[in-house]
Amino acid sequence: MRQDHQHHGGHGGRHQHQHVGNGGGSSSSTAPMGARGGPRPEEDPEYRFWLLSPLQLGFSQVRIAPQFQDGRDIEMAIADIRVRETSKYLLLEHPFPCIDVVRWRAKRRDPKPNSARNEKDNGGGEQDDDEEDKIEFQSVWKRQDLEDKLGKERWFTFDNRRLYCLQKYCVEKAAELRRRQRSDARLMQQQGKSSTRVSPNNGRNKDLSSSPPPLPIYILCREIPRKIVKEIRKFRTENNGDAVRIGHHHDECRSIWDWRVGKVCDVEQWKRHICPDPSSGAHRSTILTPELISGILRQFSGPDVFLTVQPRRIETDLEYEYDGYHGYHDQHRGKGPQTPKLSLPLPEHHTNFF
Repeated sequence: MRQDHQHHGGHGGRHQHQHVGNGGGSSSSTAPMGARGGPRPEEDPEYRFWLLSPLQLGFSQVRIAPQFQDGRDIEMAIADIRVRETSKYLLLEHPFPCIDVVRWRAKRRDPKPNSARNEKDNGGGEQDDDEEDKIEFQSVWKRQDLEDKLGKERWFTFDNRRLYCLQKYCVEKAAELRRRQRSDARLMQQQGKSSTRVSPNNGRNKDLSSSPPPLPIYILCREIPRKIVKEIRKFRTENNGDAVRIGHHHDECRSIWDWRVGKVCDVEQWKRHICPDPSSGAHRSTILTPELISGILRQFSGPDVFLTVQPRRIETDLEYEYDGYHGYHDQHRGKGPQTPKLSLPLPEHHTNFF
């Protein structure tokens, strides 16, 4: 497994990653899992695992259903999310399997298939998904208006309902998580991780790190190689994955989630918050102000962490309870269990973290 991994794009410039593992880059004894369908065939590419901030992931679709496939409301899963404390970070543990991600520059689309933008992109006519699948997505890169067609490179997830649950948990528990971050950081200081110096004036020790940086909050993610992901050509996002509508396919979907707003709101309120009209003089009537948004990002986010030791597979009764995605390959759709829950080999990680 490669030790060096860097991406261009993202938040401007070169995107740096941290690496976690046992130093040798070897995989654990557990056999790697395939794309939501059991043991991986030998010809399939190797999967990568990351610790990523849920607030820095984008939605790959415009809309999510308000229930998982088993009929459970997505809000129920939020109540089952827990926080595992480690010496270097806080890890969100959730009742569903780890989410799958890909780093990509998504094509900007209108959610309506017959919109003017999509008709132009498709050569002047509407095409269904089957016809669109036959188009080589690489042809987009040859167009002159590349920057207009594609958004910024970032991490996207295919498990959009799960990402909604994780983001909403972070926003709703922001104050509690900040307290835990500070408490854990102070505990690290008391265990001898703070620095001291002798003041020339009075000779008393002075703490140089009285305000320790908060511990980052991560979730475990599995990176899916682009070349095996058929759904990557079906990305539909109005806003580069920042927001997602909530509702069924036949509904109007007036509710929208964007963690920067701080709550589920209607589309018009979301537009006023994200793109306010300066001439109207209207103040953003939302939970999160721009200052709070930047503060949450600063306190919750850390560098992307690449795991050189593969997580262990674990079996539980709740393993597939909230698994709301069919899978990547048609032969696995609706047939048996999908992605297993994974557990981090934390003792190995702590030795070489950061």
